[in-house]
Amino acid sequence: IYCNIYFWRNHAGKEVDYLEERDGKISAFEFKWGSGKYRPPEDFMRVYGVSEVEVINRENLLEFIF
Repeated sequence: IYCNIYFWRNHAGKEVDYLEERDGKISAFEFKWGSGKYRPPEDFMRVYGVSEVEVINRENLLEFIF
């Protein structure tokens, strides 16, 4: 399955680790070692119309890969 792959970072250093764009839809992912809270950058969410950023950690990594 083909998709465009990106990351996003603004001048303030806020970032989203991994983005997949397929058929004009963006799926966003943040990778964390632990299971702590993550607050996605509001400006990213607003500008790109993304409703959620999925957090991938060591507990759900294999599910993400496969």
